Order: sequence, then C-alpha cells, then structure tokens
Amino acid sequence: MKRSVALFMMLLMFAPAIWAEESFPHPTQAVSDGYAVLADRHGPYGDAWPVGAKMDLLRLMRDEGLPLLRDKAEEVLDTKITPARQDQLATALLAGGGEDADWPPRMQDINLDGWPDLLLITARGARNTRHDAWLWQPEARRFVQADFNGFSEGGLWDYCQPAPGLLLDRLRDGLPDSYWALYRWQGMTPVLLGRAFRTAYGDQVSEGVTRENGFAVWEESVPLSVYSDSDNAEQADRRDNHLLQTLLSLAEEPLAEEAPQPTLPDAVIALCDTAWPGYRIARLSGFGDAQRGQWALVLSRDGHNVLCIAEKAETDAAYAFTVQNEKALRQGPQLPSLLIDTGGDSLFFSYQDREANTSHHYHAVKDSQGHWGDVDMTVHHLALHREWTMYVEDGMQHGEVLLTDGNDNILRRQAYPPQPVPHLVGKTALADFDGSLYPNQPPENALTP
Repeated sequence: MKRSVALFMMLLMFAPAIWAEESFPHPTQAVSDGYAVLADRHGPYGDAWPVGAKMDLLRLMRDEGLPLLRDKAEEVLDTKITPARQDQLATALLAGGGEDADWPPRMQDINLDGWPDLLLITARGARNTRHDAWLWQPEARRFVQADFNGFSEGGLWDYCQPAPGLLLDRLRDGLPDSYWALYRWQGMTPVLLGRAFRTAYGDQVSEGVTRENGFAVWEESVPLSVYSDSDNAEQADRRDNHLLQTLLSLAEEPLAEEAPQPTLPDAVIALCDTAWPGYRIARLSGFGDAQRGQWALVLSRDGHNVLCIAEKAETDAAYAFTVQNEKALRQGPQLPSLLIDTGGDSLFFSYQDREANTSHHYHAVKDSQGHWGDVDMTVHHLALHREWTMYVEDGMQHGEVLLTDGNDNILRRQAYPPQPVPHLVGKTALADFDGSLYPNQPPENALTP
C-alpha cells in the first residue's frame, strides 16, 4: 500500500540549526533614502561609481549600523591613503568583503533588473551562511525584503544564478546530505518552482526532486557507498548532475501552469497592523477578497511567532480574527509551512527537525458552529521509517503507530491504548492549543520497531 510522498517531501522545508547572533534586523529607512540620492546622481550602483560616491555609501552604511568590516571600513574612509587604494577597498567592501568577511553587506543584482540589491549575512555555520536579500525598488526608492520560502528558515544560503531569471539555492548538512530550492523571478517576487534533496538514512541515501506543491518528479534510493566511497566518485557526479538537471527542468514549464499566488486583501493587512503592530506577515495561506475570505497567517517579530486566522463572510461587516494564538507555534527563527485547504475550514501547519530527523504535522478543522476544533498531530521518524498519530478526546490521548519499509509501504500499523493527558484538557482547540505541551514521542507501550 502506497502512501502519498507529499508528506515525506515536506522534509525539505527546513534549515540546519546553524544560527549565530543576528547583527541587525534590517536596513533602516535612512539607508534607502541616502542610496536613492546617490543613485539619482550616479545611476544604479556599480564599480564605475566614483570613489567619493562609494565612500559616501559606506559612511551611510556605517553610520546606520550595517555590519561593515571595521578595519577595512576605517582604512577606506581614511583620506591619507591614495584614491586608487580607496576605490579598491570600497569596491571590495561593497562586493562582500571576501570569504573571511565578518557579517558584511553585499551589493548584487540578484533579480537582474539592472539595480543592485542589498544582501546581508545574518548567520554563519560550519557549512552554511544565511543571507537576507533586500531588493531595490526604484519607483518606491527603498529596499524591500524578498521572501524566500524554499526552506523553513527563509533567506538565501549557498545561492547561484544558473540561468537568467533563475536562482538556485543550496543547504549542505554533511556528506552526502544536501537540499536545493529553485526559484524564478517574477518581477520583485521569487517564485518557488521546486525542491531537491539528498539525505542519508542508515546505509541508504534517498534523493529526489519535487514540485513546489510537494508532488514528486523523481525519487530513488541508492547505497550510501555511492557517495561515501571515493571509488564511486564518477557515479556520484552523474547522479548529482541528473538531480540538478531534473530540478532545473522545472523552469522549462511556464508559470501559467503554476498555482496562482494568493493576494492578501488590504483589509487583512490592516487588521494585522492594528492588532499586532510591528509584526511582519511571515507566512500566509488562504483565499478570498474584500467581500469574503479565510486566511491563515504567521505573524512574527524578533522571534516571537503568532498563529492567526482572519475570516469574513459576505454578511460580515469586516474581516476579524477567529484565532490569535501565541502558544501554538514554536518561538525563534524557525517558521512552519502553512496551508488552508482549498475547500476551506481545514488548516495544516508543519515543522521539520533535522537533529531528530523528524517532521511534525498539525491539523485542525472548523466545526458546523464556526469554531476551530481540536488539533491532531502526525509525527514522522524518517530514519526509523515510523510515523505515529495522536488526538485528544475526553482527556485521553488516542492514536496509532505505523511502520514502513522506507519506500512508503506500510509493514505494520497498530492503535495504542488510550493515555490520560490531564495537562492537555482545555488546550487542544486551535484557539487555545499549546504546541509545547504535545509529546515528541509515542506512548511507551505503543508499537516500536
């Protein structure tokens, strides 16, 4: 019996835990205003800018707290050195400062609209570096943050531009584990086309490519020795090339075939700004317009994440929140994937945990009285080829455990005895749900491998 690979594909919605302290949240409005003045005089930033203009931009960044390389910034702004040396250092700083740079900004045109954008390193790890990308919008005369949703942590990592209009991002997590996300630029918006993955479990390696919606394009398992044994280097290279070519082939499909991106009504945006000032809309899913709609939202500020649902029927005067829950989500930089079912009144949100090699999927539905009901949970233990479910009814935890062969074939399934969970009474409905209280493991007397 085959289960859908869509849930397994949600493994890709994560980023390894490599976080370091963030240097600052975003470029200030003063940076945008100052850059706009310089661009009026000299055009889009480039190496051909006069050295004085480059120095003015660096002073602006320094004064507004952007993380320049201190020693190099002080040297380039020292008028005792020659103009040629100043130009050399200023160009290097604005190009990222080199591999050993400490939290540098970078001016780079990543969406190929002719205007360099501002990329800021916000975290470093042993294998990966996270960037936030702020796109220059010449009409608005300001930098606006781009939302990359290929990995749950957002941002850009080890990115490249394989073809005009495309952006390929990669996360490395040891040999042979890697994860890719492919985007196509649509104006100022990076549209996710698909993902690829290669991850080890035991003595096997699972690799594949999925579309943005999680449906598999290609998937195979091979022995780990293909990637761990140097004698198989040529075979590993061929498989690597096949995986990337399969992922890149998704760009040949026109965007018209992709599901349209939802447009959040202005009334919902205004509702969020009023109820949660200073929070950004970090994730959204839903449908509707000014007359009616249902929208699930993740609002975030400084690592504080709130789950909200805004709804409006045609007979309602305005949009209103039916859920505002500060305890439903994990706090910190990790954000969940989010989905309101196309039929409405059904919500899914999920997390991926690389360290534990698990994925947690939560689900709630709206009852006939218009109230969001209890949250049930499914946990996938990827290395153990096991999944288990739970829901709470009358103060008791119910569910089952399933074992598979690693290829989605169910070998065994068994309901476990109901367990008393008095600490969850009154905390399972979506509006009151406390995700930190749900267990990470099935009951001890449940089926085990």
